Amino acid sequence: VMPGLTLVLGLPCSGTDVLAPLLASRTPNTQAIDCNQLLDKELERKTEIGLTMHSMLAKGQVVPLSFTMELLKGVANLTSSDNLVIENCPMYVDQIELIQQDFRIDRVFYISGSDKAVMSFKEQHMKNNPEDQQEAARSFNERQDRLPPIVAYFSRLGKLEKLEVSEVPKEAKLEILVAQATLPQFAIISSLSPVIGGKQAELICSAYGLVQPVTSKTLQ
Repeated sequence: VMPGLTLVLGLPCSGTDVLAPLLASRTPNTQAIDCNQLLDKELERKTEIGLTMHSMLAKGQVVPLSFTMELLKGVANLTSSDNLVIENCPMYVDQIELIQQDFRIDRVFYISGSDKAVMSFKEQHMKNNPEDQQEAARSFNERQDRLPPIVAYFSRLGKLEKLEVSEVPKEAKLEILVAQATLPQFAIISSLSPVIGGKQAELICSAYGLVQPVTSKTLQ
C-alpha cells in the first residue's frame, strides 16, 4: 500500500511552516516534513545522498526530485507513518506525476493570499534573506509563477482546500480555516421523480469516487 501524502502549498512566508505541523497534529501517526529542510539536513550530515547532492550543486546541476522521494520514503519507513504532510514540494506541475509513482496524494491545502497578503509574504521573505535581496526576489517571483498550474491541477481533481488569508496567518487563524475546510460536505439532490433523482445522485457519487448515495431507503 502506498503511503499517503497531504500537500501544503503556498508562497514563501505564507504560513505553510505553521500549517503543515498543524495538519499533522490532527491525524495520528502522521509526520510534517519541509522538503527543503530535508535536503539541507542530508547535506549537513554528509550522507551518501548528501555528498552526491553536494557534488551536483558544485557543478551547477539541479538535484532531481527522485532524491526527495527516496528521503520521504525513508522517513515514512523509519517512523512507520501512515501519512506525511509535506511542504515545498512539488515545485513544478510536472513533478506531480513523479510523486504519484511512490505516494498517494490524499489532500492538498493551499494558503491563498490577497494582494495585500502577498506583499507581506514577499516583504518577510526579503527580510529573511538580507544577504542577497535580488536572489530572494527572484525565487519568490518564480514560486509565484509556478504555483497556479499546480493549484489548478488539484482543483480539477476536487482535492484542493483553499485557505484564503488577508495577512500572514497566525496558528489560531489557520486552525479556524482548517476546521471549516474539513467539515463534512454534502450534495443534496431533490427531484419530483425518484427515478431521475436517484440516477443523478448516482452520477454525482461516481464522479466523486463514492460507492452509493444515501437515500430514504438506505436509511431504513
